[in-house]
Amino acid sequence: MYFMYIYSLTLIITNPKREAMKRLSLFFLLISNLVFAGSNFIVNSTGDSPDSVLNGSCSTGATIGGQPECTLRAAIQEANNTTGSLISFNITNGCDVNNICTININTATSRLPDITSQVAINGLTQLGNSSLCGMDIPSRSNYHVVIQGDGVDIGLRLESGSSGSTISGLNIRGFFNNLAIINSSNNTIECNFIGTDETGMQVALNNNSNGIVLGCTATNNIIGGTSASKGNLISGHQVDGIQFYGGFSCNPEFNEPHSNSIVGNFIGTFKDGVTSAGNIYTGVSFFGGVANNNWIGAVSGSNTISPNVISANGTGIYIDSMDNLVIRGNYIGTDVTGTERIGNTYGGIEIVNGTNIEVGNPDSPLFANTIAYNDNGVMLTGASAANNHIERNSMYGNKNQAIEIIRDNSFTNDGQNPNDADDADTGANLLMNTVEILDYQTSYDEFLMTYILDITASIDASDTNAAYPLWITFYSTDVSESMQGRKYLGGEAIMTPAATHNLLYFYQTSDYDDGMYVAMTVTDANGNTSEMSQPVTIGEFDLIFANGFDY
Repeated sequence: MYFMYIYSLTLIITNPKREAMKRLSLFFLLISNLVFAGSNFIVNSTGDSPDSVLNGSCSTGATIGGQPECTLRAAIQEANNTTGSLISFNITNGCDVNNICTININTATSRLPDITSQVAINGLTQLGNSSLCGMDIPSRSNYHVVIQGDGVDIGLRLESGSSGSTISGLNIRGFFNNLAIINSSNNTIECNFIGTDETGMQVALNNNSNGIVLGCTATNNIIGGTSASKGNLISGHQVDGIQFYGGFSCNPEFNEPHSNSIVGNFIGTFKDGVTSAGNIYTGVSFFGGVANNNWIGAVSGSNTISPNVISANGTGIYIDSMDNLVIRGNYIGTDVTGTERIGNTYGGIEIVNGTNIEVGNPDSPLFANTIAYNDNGVMLTGASAANNHIERNSMYGNKNQAIEIIRDNSFTNDGQNPNDADDADTGANLLMNTVEILDYQTSYDEFLMTYILDITASIDASDTNAAYPLWITFYSTDVSESMQGRKYLGGEAIMTPAATHNLLYFYQTSDYDDGMYVAMTVTDANGNTSEMSQPVTIGEFDLIFANGFDY
């Protein structure tokens, strides 16, 4: 018995920094058949012939090495007729001299069947692959199972009925979209090379759109994992590495990929984590419609941190029409050491019409993102980009500002925003006023045995226009890094408006460098974070300075 669902997919590249608009209409066929008991279907061929008859035994009707030929296509067809089956690999013929077994899929003629039943596709079962997922991404050897497309259609697609599936240990490349999760939940995509060749050190041809697309009711999926051995390499795509797209015409109508986690992946580099292999537009994007309550760098609903490297892309993370996104613990624009300069061309994070986005978090140093060497660290624009909380991150080396809030809702950097009277603004994060330093002094408290930075400051924000208490966050920065925040130092609450405030930062000698600069942000009770203040130098303790001059 067959049921056909037709999806019209229109991909519209909405980021104004993207140089092209692509409109592509694809139609997808969902096939449902009789249900058999779960089985282990062993792929032993690099061919692409279909199953000869759906009977619980994978066979194209031909033989290979004296055994019935089982192709990947035939195995998926059989797996769709059972629940909880395994697709494993034991290919001994048709591989190259290095035992790289390439399965060429001619999607222009016939795409692979949508996966419509729970299945585990395990490339680790192939000779030479068994140790791949026992190590971090840079340590992995060549992948021996390659699923190769022709740039026209989707590679593997998890559809309705496939919830709870796992795809691991594969090199998937050369498809229009290499992998899609549509109307499928609780899946795990781990330990794959997506978009590169089998070595992880060259970009594959014909990655004409995205690495992974999530749409419709795609929920509670994990891309990567909580250990370094589970992360995917997702690089070299003409559009995005991972795309959450809210513009599908879905059946059922509910269209909000949510509660998904992106953890432990390299997105935009080669497997070494330091060489650029960027996705042309974005490492991770959310656009085309609502895609709420997703997590980057942490597992949905928990404090389990598994950092992604999101570097060398057009934009690191692009957010449009998105609420309640959590971004924790990632390296955005650098490698996992924070030293390699592999910044994203535009923003590390760009928030356009996104609300309640959490970038970092004050509760734990583990939640801090490293955001470095991009054009802007975090850029916000659009009047409906509100309540976006940016705190306790390490932001340095960005060409423009650590936090750039654009006043006229455009995408053009406009420098530090002025502090206007009463902070009566409309715009991204309400164009929250930041700290204006009036005077400051440094001293040593012998009783407390600590250094004190005492700042006299103005924060021009009435309680009509800003939700109190305000939270002032201190960052150290380098003399050459104006408008950055390299190291989180601490914070202080401002309970009510006043003409001036005394801000106290207590620091130990381990925090202190003579001549170190300190900058601040302001965040109101609704989570609207300001740009960085102008920095001030601490200088020698026990001296009093005025207006930033140490003489």
